Amino acid sequence: PVPVPVPVPDSDSVAAGYRTLHDQLRRRLEGRPVPFEVEIGEADVDEAGRRSFVVVYAPRRAAVSASALPDGRFLIAGRVEGERVRALGAWVNRGAYGVAPCEPDPHVELPDVRLTCEMNRHDAAARVELVVVPRQRLLPHRIAAMLLHRDDEASLSWAPQPELPPSATDGSLVDQIASALAAARDDAGSDPVPSSPEESARQAPLFEAWLTADRNGERDGADRARLGLLAGWRVDGPITNARLFVGDAAATDARAFIRRSLAGPAARRLLLTGEADAFAVSAAEVYAAITVFRMWHEEDTAAYRQGWAAHLGLERTRHGLSPMAELDDVLDLQQEADRVTRGELHPREALDNAMARLRGRLGRTVRGWYVEAYDPRWVALPDAFLDSGATDAVLGVAYVQPEGAAWGQLVFFVCAIAEE
Repeated sequence: PVPVPVPVPDSDSVAAGYRTLHDQLRRRLEGRPVPFEVEIGEADVDEAGRRSFVVVYAPRRAAVSASALPDGRFLIAGRVEGERVRALGAWVNRGAYGVAPCEPDPHVELPDVRLTCEMNRHDAAARVELVVVPRQRLLPHRIAAMLLHRDDEASLSWAPQPELPPSATDGSLVDQIASALAAARDDAGSDPVPSSPEESARQAPLFEAWLTADRNGERDGADRARLGLLAGWRVDGPITNARLFVGDAAATDARAFIRRSLAGPAARRLLLTGEADAFAVSAAEVYAAITVFRMWHEEDTAAYRQGWAAHLGLERTRHGLSPMAELDDVLDLQQEADRVTRGELHPREALDNAMARLRGRLGRTVRGWYVEAYDPRWVALPDAFLDSGATDAVLGVAYVQPEGAAWGQLVFFVCAIAEE
């Protein structure tokens, strides 16, 4: 920390003081070769009424701004800076525990960003976070966070989270965090999810390795440690996905850690999700991490297929094409995909069988493709499926877990059917 004297004029409006301080600091940083993002927080007010401010600045990863729309929603627009990305998502807080995705403009392509976010109508302010998946990399990271508010004073009075219900205060910090998370999920109306003490113990040295690599700027080493945290070798069940949240637990107060964490929509989406079957906790230095694991459930097939259909439609819209109509009453492809899940067929065989049956049934040209992925939103479609000649589609989803792998993957199938 370096004290920097910055004159801030006397004002009855704290908001005016913040704006003046921000402008002063922005001018100081403008000459730097890399654009910087600045965040300001009020730290203290002494007996004479003088304010102290804490300023944090870091290289800017996204140049985005928010503006209110006439219908009450907010438009977030701008551009991702400094890296090539293949996917972007954004979420906004709603109420005490809620979270909702922001809607992307399907006609805007990365690195440009254009999203609409809808606040809860009773909220005076709400936090938004943007997350990207860079090209050539597996793991997402946050590039921007902002506070939407209906007026300046509302942003200053915003409280991130109500007090959480009581939870266990005995045992290790890891045990206390697990208890506090369980209490928060119960208060939010989420189903209970068991913690895995065995997986938590396995993760402890990996989390320390991740912190060391991240602090030293060793991005590849940090990614390897992070993937180790996500592996879930001590978690029972067919894992399809895992997500990691890392936060500051400097106060060694488990309830305070969970409360601060749930101030952000990304943490809410991860920690309070209904799509969770187990979680593990690790803590080191002044940080703590929670890994949430999702298992394969056969009854979720329809929901996965719906998400796959939505992604296909969005990608075609982005390329100026109309979405293909899903023939959801034609089950040939899903029946073959189910055989893949049971271990009876390789995905290639399942696709060939389905394409042959569809050609015979419909008498039309059929092209097929499949991809293994954890989330359909991150799938880049080949040019053959961005063809205006394809009007209908048949979809399927399967789950595979190679022998010796920590967890499996979803297999997303599509058969594109040309006009008659």
